[in-house]
Amino acid sequence: MEADPQPVTSPSPASTVRATEGWPQVQRYLLLAPLRGALNSMSLTPDTILDAPASRSTSAAEVLHQSWSSIEPDATPRSIGPASTVEVTKAAVACVRSQNVAALEVTRRLAPAEGAQAEDAERIEAELSSAAKSYLTDRLGINESAIAWVGRYSLDEEQPQQWTSHGTIKETLHTGHGSMAQQPEIQIGWGNGVVLGWSRLSEGDRTQLVRGLVDAQCIWAECHSIATEALASIRTLQEPSDFRVTAKDLLRLQRSTEALAAKLVDHHLALDDLLLNIQGPRSQTARTALLAWGYQEVSARVDRRVADVLQLLQLRRERFDRRFQSTVEFVLFALGLLTLIEFSLAMISTSFAGPVQASPGDGSPIGIFAWIRSTNADALFLMAIALAAAAAVFVEKRRRS
Repeated sequence: MEADPQPVTSPSPASTVRATEGWPQVQRYLLLAPLRGALNSMSLTPDTILDAPASRSTSAAEVLHQSWSSIEPDATPRSIGPASTVEVTKAAVACVRSQNVAALEVTRRLAPAEGAQAEDAERIEAELSSAAKSYLTDRLGINESAIAWVGRYSLDEEQPQQWTSHGTIKETLHTGHGSMAQQPEIQIGWGNGVVLGWSRLSEGDRTQLVRGLVDAQCIWAECHSIATEALASIRTLQEPSDFRVTAKDLLRLQRSTEALAAKLVDHHLALDDLLLNIQGPRSQTARTALLAWGYQEVSARVDRRVADVLQLLQLRRERFDRRFQSTVEFVLFALGLLTLIEFSLAMISTSFAGPVQASPGDGSPIGIFAWIRSTNADALFLMAIALAAAAAVFVEKRRRS
């Protein structure tokens, strides 16, 4: 994220004039919002800056390659309420692995009547999120439901009380420029974060920091998406035991599960790319964000959830195979019973076959065919059916015992 797509900190001349007209306090924030679905390319200005290494502090990404497109900023500030106004000064959208992440730099100004003591962190969060959603829906032509969430990062040296939550991770960025005392620090928690020393960062270091936040948002959004798909698959596979599994349904479930497993493997490649190929402030920022969000634990749970889906699918396949095997056994048994009846008919037919002068069995001391000829054929046929029925009842009782 460089040049136009990279948020900058200095306010526009118009905003400077407004600040001198009575605005007592100006706050700067960086907002990141993962977007669902495709975007209208007509509302974006493509960026020609390549995501390529320039020094040892930056690195080329193979899987987490970012393509940036700029968005026109606000012509006028957006009034969020009677107490504050939010203005988008820089905006861009990054496309990473088909995942779009919007990055906005905004300024928030308080009305003269509002003092610092009236500031409330939750109110600021709501105002910033509302302003980001309003801006993105207006400029990109998307629904608010397409905005997954909004991450908020303060760019000032001082923040409102309770801006960061318990468990916030702090990390000093090693940019390779200036002394250790001048190195910026990032503080990342759940939802809110802080970049201390943003004004001291060079344009390239700001670019790498924002790219790192986008990497983390992309990886987290992918993990969240896989978890959601896995949950839906588990609910589908957890049908009641009397649910009839058809071959078509089983094939559909198998294909969707294979796609889910492939998506998880591809997600692991993105994380490998972050750990192996990306370095410098971008890597530090992304790793700190994932650590603050508890990614390792969440990722392990998602892996377990996908494994549960595979196990449930295996159980569903085994149930289908058992039902299919039972059907085949029933068909074979039915054929066996029909063979028994057919045997009786063949015996009757054989007993009346042969030349006119002699019938089968004539002169035999056993006299089976003679007995068949002397017996009613209907009675013999009914006896064969009764014998087949008795065999069927016997087999069914043995199967259930």
